Amino acid sequence: PKLIFELLLMATNLKKTIYNHNRMMERFGDDLELITILLNDFKVTSGELLEKIKNAAIVGGMHELKDLIHGLKGIAANISAEKLRYFCSDLEEKIDEQKAVTYDNLKDDLNMLKKEIELFITETAQFLK
Repeated sequence: PKLIFELLLMATNLKKTIYNHNRMMERFGDDLELITILLNDFKVTSGELLEKIKNAAIVGGMHELKDLIHGLKGIAANISAEKLRYFCSDLEEKIDEQKAVTYDNLKDDLNMLKKEIELFITETAQFLK
């Protein structure tokens, strides 16, 4: 029971972690220059990705929307954006539960997604050029 509690606590804390810099450093061999490039790329391309997600929701493209959210979740995992990754995972589940996806159904979630991305970019600003 104690081990299970500790694992649940670790998972809960990870869901609240905006950016796990230590994990990022481990993943990329302490190469701060490469990490800076990756974070800058995300900052530049995230707006375009958000626009694609919004457009897919507007036209009701459920498969495209799921693919885009899944792709963003993968990107978030690769750049150690833990909270964003968990948010995308939850959003994927929500989309799966809906029979029809509409922008109105997802408007609040998409606004929150934008805020999560902005929060991550703010959190990583010290590494951005």
